[in-house]
Amino acid sequence: MLNRLRSLLQRLEVNRAVGYLLLSRAWQFISGIGTVGLLSEYLSPQQLDLYQLFLSLIGMQMFVELGLPTIIVLLTSHEWARLRFSEGGQIEGDSEALVRLANLSRVMGRWFQIGAIAFFVIVTARGYAKMQHATVEWLAPWISLVAVSALAIPFVARTAILEGCQQVATINRLRLGQAVTGTLAVWIILLSGGGLFALVASAAVRCSWDFYIVQVRYRELFRSLRSHAYGETHILSHE
Repeated sequence: MLNRLRSLLQRLEVNRAVGYLLLSRAWQFISGIGTVGLLSEYLSPQQLDLYQLFLSLIGMQMFVELGLPTIIVLLTSHEWARLRFSEGGQIEGDSEALVRLANLSRVMGRWFQIGAIAFFVIVTARGYAKMQHATVEWLAPWISLVAVSALAIPFVARTAILEGCQQVATINRLRLGQAVTGTLAVWIILLSGGGLFALVASAAVRCSWDFYIVQVRYRELFRSLRSHAYGETHILSHE
């Protein structure tokens, strides 16, 4: 049966990257039913309202991203055509392409670092203005959630670069791991009476995955980019 399933997936042109993506979507759909049930069971009506408000305010992260991850993937893919991985996990190849990619990483990394600080200040203040009269405990989980979410923002540029470096399967596997463990973290906190800290746990788990993929799994890749980030070639110069 496994051979037949593998053959079917090959005929449908479902490779590993697409497979991880499909599994991630399937998990989100199936687990969502359980999450909704637990939320209604373990959160009071006011906590449930705050839970939804937390999610909507954290969604303001899209104003920091501004669609830049897609652009980063495209620019990285263009440069990657003349680059490759060395045996040590670093990037090697055409020197001009390497400098442009390194500078792209530096500029986008700086942008998302500044965006993370602005996100923390603005979203924290906006949440306080909206929830200051709530009668349930919300301040500690709210600040914790915004802080963890802000810490995760700089990783957006790094994971986009990895996608452009033809690591789509790895990134989709990362997203699958984040979806599964993030949901399990929400369930555990809700069942243990943690209330609104369920969202904090989920965000922390997801941020941990991003940290691992950037700072551990592909540490040498980004180290090699930092060592070339001050070349004279402009990131948009394609002579």
